[in-house]
Parts: sequence; C-alpha cells; structure tokens
Amino acid sequence: MHRIFITDLDGTLLRSDQTLSDYTVDVLNAAMQEEDCIVSFATARGFVSAIGVVSPVAWKYPAILYNGALL
Repeated sequence: MHRIFITDLDGTLLRSDQTLSDYTVDVLNAAMQEEDCIVSFATARGFVSAIGVVSPVAWKYPAILYNGALL
C-alpha cells in the first residue's frame, strides 16, 4: 500500500518569500526515497513558474498544474 501526499505550493509549502526551507527540501527528498511514499504538488502555477521555486526537490511523480488543467 502506498502513502500519497499532495501539497499546494503558495501559502502552504513555500515560505512567504516564495522559497523552500532547507528542512522542507530534506524532508521531501527523504520521503520520496521511501518505496511506499508518493509525494507531489498541486498549484495554479504553470510548469516554468512552479519548477523555478521547487527545483531543489528531486520530484519523481507528476505534478498538478494550472489548477488541475495539466498533469
């Protein structure tokens, strides 16, 4: 059985300066190393805007972009 975690970016995962803390990056990268853990994000942003702020994380799974209009 897999555990799935999907988070929003703005106002949730990102700090007020639109960055990820080192702790958040470490926790997300560690979670994605577990075989039974799927981690992704959903956002109203497009790909270029989203990846610009979350690129320190080694994302492995599809993201939900443009409020769900694109995976």
